[in-house]
This record gives sequence, C-alpha cells and structure tokens, in this order.
Amino acid sequence: ETTLAAATEELRAAFPDPWLRQYSVKANDVAAVIALATGADRGMGANVVSRGEWAAARAAGVPNARISLEGVGKTDADLTAAVRAATAGEPPLWVAIESADEADALLARARRAKLGRAGRPGLDVLARFNPDVAPETQPGLAVGAGGSKFGMTETELTAVVERLAGSGGVVRPRGIHVHVGSQLGAVDAWRDAVRRGLALLGLLRGGLDELDTLDVGGGFAVPPLGEPGPRPARFARELPA
Repeated sequence: ETTLAAATEELRAAFPDPWLRQYSVKANDVAAVIALATGADRGMGANVVSRGEWAAARAAGVPNARISLEGVGKTDADLTAAVRAATAGEPPLWVAIESADEADALLARARRAKLGRAGRPGLDVLARFNPDVAPETQPGLAVGAGGSKFGMTETELTAVVERLAGSGGVVRPRGIHVHVGSQLGAVDAWRDAVRRGLALLGLLRGGLDELDTLDVGGGFAVPPLGEPGPRPARFARELPA
C-alpha cells in the first residue's frame, strides 16, 4: 500500500488537476488493489478494456463517471454495456473508439436505445489517433508507429468525428485518444504524439467547440530493478506550454 500510494502521488505531482489520472485495471484487477489506487485521497479514476474489468472497478467502489472504457478488443457486448449504462443514467466517463467500424457499431446501439432523447444522456466518446511516431520500446508494444494496426489516421479520424457529431447528441465526440506504446524507454515519441494530437484537436475544434479532451495515454516504464527509466515528471516536462 505504501508503494502504491507513492506511485499515485508521483503521478499526481507530475500531472496535477485538472488532469484526469486513470488507473489501468489491466495492471491488477483485484478489487482491493483497485480500491487502493482509486480511493478518494488518490485522485484517480479507473481505465478498463472489458466488461470484466468494468465489473471489477465497480466492485471496488468506482462510479461509472470515473471509469473510461478503452482498448482494442472491445466486443459487441462491451459496447452494449456502455449504452445500457447510459440508458440507466450512469454513462462511463467516455468510450474510446478505435475505428470507423467500432464507431458505427456504437452509434447503431445508441440510436436503438434512443440516447440523447427523453432525458437519456448521450455517450461521450474519444477517437483514437495513430500519431505515426517511432516509440522507444519493443516492436510489439510500439502501437503508435505508423505501420501499427491501432488507431486511425488523421483523415479517418476526422471523418469519424464528423459523423458522430452529426448524430444529434446520440453519441458526443469529446476529443482524441493517443497511446504510443508501453514500457517507453524515452519520451521523444510520446512528446511528438502529444503535439500531433493537440494540433489535430485544434483543427477539429474549429467546427466543434465541445471537443475539449486529449487523452495522452500511458506508457510509463516499469524497468528491471536497478535500471533507469523515465519517470512521470520527465514526460510532463515535454508538454507544450
């Protein structure tokens, strides 16, 4: 618990409010650990990639308003669960969309549920951007590389955001999600990805004022004992002023 408290405080010091800091449940989905990471004094929400992780976060006492649903392997049932939560008046913080197909699948379910009408809130979504950088990590973890299958190009993402923005509030595009990779050994690719994400967000905001979020992803390394790795504060120093 002492180690976990120190880690969450280090993250908060590097990325203070109004940054939203999310604990990735895939790191450890034991409810007691989630509760420690996301307790009221930690200032952390929960990031989940499936209904199973979502259920674990709820069992740990995390409300839907502090749970973000992301991940490349979301099933139809996961998307349906997000729509049902919104129908019940407790939508997740956001759903990150990986592709045009996933956007269409979510939009179809949200329309059938009549979200955005009769007092039912629409679903807030982020669109995942592939920033085409060279992450300093193992090739299999370099998901922000241009040749990666993860995320959308600028053209694809723009088309998705415009389509969702025209849904009449059924699904509400709120911003862009970027994740360049895990176990990052340096910060250059992350810095470049953040800057490209901000530039794209600025272009989109020209016609959509409600786009106000850039999710910069994770990637903080857990190096072997005794070996160096960039700490959260090192990442934060690379943010544009």
